[in-house]
Amino acid sequence: MWLIRKVLKVWFIRKSLNKPLDYLRLQLEAIKEGIQEDIAEAFSKIIIVSVILVMSLFVLLFASLTLAMGLNQVLNNNMYGYGIVTGIYLIVVLVCYLLRNRNFIYQSSRKYAGLLIRPKVKNKMRS
Repeated sequence: MWLIRKVLKVWFIRKSLNKPLDYLRLQLEAIKEGIQEDIAEAFSKIIIVSVILVMSLFVLLFASLTLAMGLNQVLNNNMYGYGIVTGIYLIVVLVCYLLRNRNFIYQSSRKYAGLLIRPKVKNKMRS
């Protein structure tokens, strides 16, 4: 009888010590899964933004060519339209360069970046 009590006591102590370790293991696995989900979501957003950026550049390119060719026809010259479009881009770049230290551009870029990289709200209750 004494030996049975001793064995049961050792078994109970061992089982009690394993419960916190099992809990920690489960919590670590949950954290790992959450991190993997966040990384996968970030990569998917990066891919979507990259595709949108490339497509926007194509739209800008073809819109610029259309404007330049239209100006060439209006001005009856093969070069003036391209020069005017180039001048428009130079003015935009110059204005952005002059306003680079102002908070307007910084705040605008942060606002639009915040729309793309919005933190995910988790509704799960952790126990």
